[in-house]
Amino acid sequence: MNSNLPPLVSVIMPAFNCEAFVAEALDSIFAQSYTHIEVVVIDDGSTDGTLAVLEEYKSRYDIQILKQKNSGSAIARSAGMAVAQGPYLAFLDSDDKWLPGKLAEQVNFLETHSDFGLVCSNWVTWCPNQEGEFDENVSPVIGEQAYSGWLYCDLLLDCVVWTSSVLMRRSVYEQVGDFNAELRRGQDYDYWLRISRLTRIHKLDSCLAVYRLNEASVTNRPNKINYEYLLLTDTLGKWGYRCVSGKTADEERVQKRLSEICFSFAYHQFYSGDISVALSSILTSLRHDKLRVSSWVYLGLICSKHLYQNTFKKAASVQ
Repeated sequence: MNSNLPPLVSVIMPAFNCEAFVAEALDSIFAQSYTHIEVVVIDDGSTDGTLAVLEEYKSRYDIQILKQKNSGSAIARSAGMAVAQGPYLAFLDSDDKWLPGKLAEQVNFLETHSDFGLVCSNWVTWCPNQEGEFDENVSPVIGEQAYSGWLYCDLLLDCVVWTSSVLMRRSVYEQVGDFNAELRRGQDYDYWLRISRLTRIHKLDSCLAVYRLNEASVTNRPNKINYEYLLLTDTLGKWGYRCVSGKTADEERVQKRLSEICFSFAYHQFYSGDISVALSSILTSLRHDKLRVSSWVYLGLICSKHLYQNTFKKAASVQ
């Protein structure tokens, strides 16, 4: 490799049925001022025209396309990292995009801060309008708190790292290993928690990426398993509240966070019609925070609906 070239950045992109958005994501990569990159796209068993779009881009750019049966983004990202050649790894989901200068600013940070293994940034959240179109004239959501250093305790309270904003050293991947394939959701959150036990993380003030609220994404599909709750309780079981730096997270705030996660999950299950799952989750919410008023309110609503459904079933069986 030419020693005069800047460090190679390997861009890892999982893609599943993203025909409508993947071209925009790829364009944002190739529009970066930092050009010493390789792009690895992992098609996760797409059934629409995603592969055709990828092949068209491959005819113009140096893109490596990996194909796998539909297995989820955790396995896709891990497959991409396994073949990546660069000392730096970046992630971009196929329905998101980067803003100008993203890679240049992040590579510069890691090149000048050898004690940090991962850098991320703030981002813009894109919401579709009533016609389902995305308005680019949106303001970035900038976090008020500066995040830098050993972030394990901060991550217990909020996932302050977002996947499409990340650039990390390959050496970190070699230590932490692959994404957890058993987590169909939250595998990225789990990954940042694991990394936070190994290295310092810095979050740039700059807004460098765009998160598209895509209703068809895995994140927005109905699900019966509260993965976020499971991964956080598993994390606490392994490492507790104490960071490797010696800092200890506020246990009461963490418990309230667990209560909020369970309440939110119960709320969505209640309105999707799964009363038994909603009931179990709202009781777990109260176990973590007995004073949470909203959980008591929804416990009453859930029990009322549960009683109504059982009464209706009994009446129907008698008839």
